[in-house]
Amino acid sequence: MAELPDHRLMARPVTYQNTLPAIADKQVWARCFVGRGKNYMDLFTEYMHVKTIDWSLEREWRLVTLKREGDSGLYSDWGVHPRELSGVYLGPKCLEQDQSEILSLLSHGLEHARVYRASILGATPKFTFEPVC
Repeated sequence: MAELPDHRLMARPVTYQNTLPAIADKQVWARCFVGRGKNYMDLFTEYMHVKTIDWSLEREWRLVTLKREGDSGLYSDWGVHPRELSGVYLGPKCLEQDQSEILSLLSHGLEHARVYRASILGATPKFTFEPVC
């Protein structure tokens, strides 16, 4: 079996812009399906790697892949070294039970990871993150 590439080398930085990412219209999708335009991964690239400027403090990098060849299901899990995980961000609608389960997973070498919970505050809604104790 050939050695798999280091998945971190496939990550791309997120682009932050003033407008939302564009989604292809039906004519673009039709050309894609009949092989006369971009392939579907090209169509998703902007959508997967663009966020509005409000999120720019994240300086996020993303790795978006499909399942590896030979894996069953719709996706593949990629192993990471425990030190690569520095933080976990829980959304504002994360249920307490889900939060408890996630926190219980942060053991056996992941105790260093900081956990934050999002809140939506203000007249112009913005995410704020508070550490979870």
